[in-house]
Amino acid sequence: MKTILTICALTAFGGGVSIDSEASTRSSARQAAPSSPKPLSVYVPQRVYDTQRKVFTDFETMAADLARADVVLLGEQHDDANTHRLETAVLEGLARRRVPVTLSLEMFERDVQPSLDTYVAGTSAEDEFLKGARAWPRYATDYRPLVEFAKSQHWPVVAANVPRRIATEVARAGRPAMDSMAAADRPLAAADLQCPHDAYFDRFAKQMGDHPAGAATPESDSRTERYYWDGTGERVRRRLLGRRVAIVSLVPLENIDDITPAADDLKRADYLVYTIK
Repeated sequence: MKTILTICALTAFGGGVSIDSEASTRSSARQAAPSSPKPLSVYVPQRVYDTQRKVFTDFETMAADLARADVVLLGEQHDDANTHRLETAVLEGLARRRVPVTLSLEMFERDVQPSLDTYVAGTSAEDEFLKGARAWPRYATDYRPLVEFAKSQHWPVVAANVPRRIATEVARAGRPAMDSMAAADRPLAAADLQCPHDAYFDRFAKQMGDHPAGAATPESDSRTERYYWDGTGERVRRRLLGRRVAIVSLVPLENIDDITPAADDLKRADYLVYTIK
C-alpha cells in the first residue's frame, strides 16, 4: 500500500494545499522500492495523544497505525524546530515498516515541480534545484531533512501549494478569478472547488480574525470568502472515498508534563503530538 504524506499548516489544513494536481499524478508514477532507512533524527521530547481512544500513547504505536493509512496529514507550526524533527521521525517510522510514501509539501508551489523532480531523481545538483524551487527561507534547517530522506528512499516529493500569484488573484477577486485563469495555469490550482460553510469554514474565519467578539461585518465576511479554500482533510476524504485519511497535529508547548487536550484540538486530528517549544 502506498501512503501519501502531506505537511501543511497546523491551524487549518487548508489554504492552497491540495494533492489533486497533475504534478502529483506524475510524481506518484515514479514510485520505487525503498531502501533500508538510515535514521536522521535524534530524540525529541514528545507526548502523543490518541483522540479516538482518548488516551496518551507512544510515538511508535502511532507510527504503526499511520503505516496502515492511505493518506497522512501532518499539521505544523512552521517556525518550530522540534516539530520538524518529529516530522522526520514520522518518515523514518514509515520507512522502517517498508511503507512506500509520496511526500507532499505545502512549502513548494506546484509550478516548481520539474525542479523538484529532477533533484529527487538525482539528475540535478542541490544549488540548481534551490534556484528554481523558490524554497522557503528556513528550508535548510526545517525542510531539507525531509526532502533528503525522501530522496534517499526514492520516494516522490510533490510540490503541493497553489502558486502565490494564483492565490493572490483569488484573494483579490474571489472564485471568478478561476474562470479567467490562463489555460497554462489552470492545472496548478485545484481541479474541483467546493467551499461549504462547515466547521472548517468556522475555524478558518476565526483564524483570519474575521469573527472577534461581536457580529461579523459584511466586509469581513466578503474577505473570508475570497481567501477561503476547502480544507485539505475534507477535500482528500471527498476525493478518495473509502480510503483512510489520518490527521496528526504537532503542537509545541512550554510544558508537556501536564496536558489536558483542548476540546477544539480533539476535533482537529486523530493524533496530537505535543513537544517542547
